[in-house]
Amino acid sequence: MHASGTTTVAFDTDVPTTLRTALATFEIAGVQPTGWVLNPTDTAALDLLREGGTANLFVLGGGYQNGPANSANVFGNVPRLVSPRVPAGTALLADWTKVRLFTRGGVMTQLDPFSGFAANTTRLRSEMRIGMGLLRPSDFAVIALSA
Repeated sequence: MHASGTTTVAFDTDVPTTLRTALATFEIAGVQPTGWVLNPTDTAALDLLREGGTANLFVLGGGYQNGPANSANVFGNVPRLVSPRVPAGTALLADWTKVRLFTRGGVMTQLDPFSGFAANTTRLRSEMRIGMGLLRPSDFAVIALSA
């Protein structure tokens, strides 16, 4: 979310408009996003958003669906993932095929069979050197869902 070169999408009017603006930004740039990531709080607020506060008129109609549904007007046919790792008030839209996981060396596992001898336990610790890289940072949009 803090990588340089990512696409920033500012809040525009309301959450559905902002999300659709982000999708339009990628459509204009020729980017084909493969997934949305939203915080559970933002997802619930969006799914429960009603037209003019009316009891049964949900903005997304039948809720979020992949494919032809009211939610396709906002999200397109791009799958949505709900994750608490994304801060509330922020959404991500990206071409996730542009992420690479780099490894250096293998997995190193250390064993300590002696410190827990009295309790008949053994400690294990495994470590691996990894890094994540964005092949095309501009294909990752960080979207502000509030002003």
